[in-house]
Amino acid sequence: MAIDLSHPAQVHELAECTREFVRTTVLPIEDAHGGDIAAAGGDAIRVELQQAARDAGVFAPHAPVEYGGHGLGMSDRAPVFEEAGYSLFGPTALNIAAPD
Repeated sequence: MAIDLSHPAQVHELAECTREFVRTTVLPIEDAHGGDIAAAGGDAIRVELQQAARDAGVFAPHAPVEYGGHGLGMSDRAPVFEEAGYSLFGPTALNIAAPD
């Protein structure tokens, strides 16, 4: 019996939105500070990036919908987390940085 590992259209859409968010919002900040989140503003920049992720509709893909997330299961998280992980600050912005 074959196992279908394809992702639903909404997962592909969220991954693409995450890709765009990371490249247009997160990377410019990261690049301006050499990948040093403390130099970028530490906790203040984390709060700012997380609000920007909320505004972009990509925040907390792993969290239940009732808590403001997208409620993605383990396999559906992979393409979204991959796009966030393109940047050092990306997982922090989406609230998926370890140990989350």
